[in-house]
Amino acid sequence: MNKKNNVRVKTTTKTPKMFTIVAIFATIAILATASTSNMVMAQMDNGDGQQGTDWSGICNQIQSILVESCSQLVNTDGSFTADGQHAHDCIQNGILLGGGALALGLPLPMVIPGLKALSGQTGCDNIVNWDALDSGTVSLLTQIFHK
Repeated sequence: MNKKNNVRVKTTTKTPKMFTIVAIFATIAILATASTSNMVMAQMDNGDGQQGTDWSGICNQIQSILVESCSQLVNTDGSFTADGQHAHDCIQNGILLGGGALALGLPLPMVIPGLKALSGQTGCDNIVNWDALDSGTVSLLTQIFHK
């Protein structure tokens, strides 16, 4: 008498948590590129009656999360240095991605590792100390880099 052995094999795949976070950020990045972002800008008089953005004042407000000092990022006339423009772009992209993830309900402690992982891959490492990010700073950055 021949009996067949019925063996059930259960296969499962476990998605690493970091991969899931990066995938969520990548999805948000794709969606964010379809929209534009406007800046809420602090205004300063540049001496000739024209208004400009007070990048020095904004930089000083977020200095606690920046790796470089504001004197390295903003010229004395209030304009960005090359490093400052790069930092601006990195922060803007980070707040778009991180803000999107937060809006989807991810808690900040899960968002930060995703931002750190993406920073290294996008040339934005050593710009922002993401570990220093708290909900108050997220709120401030959202006001500065809001849609």
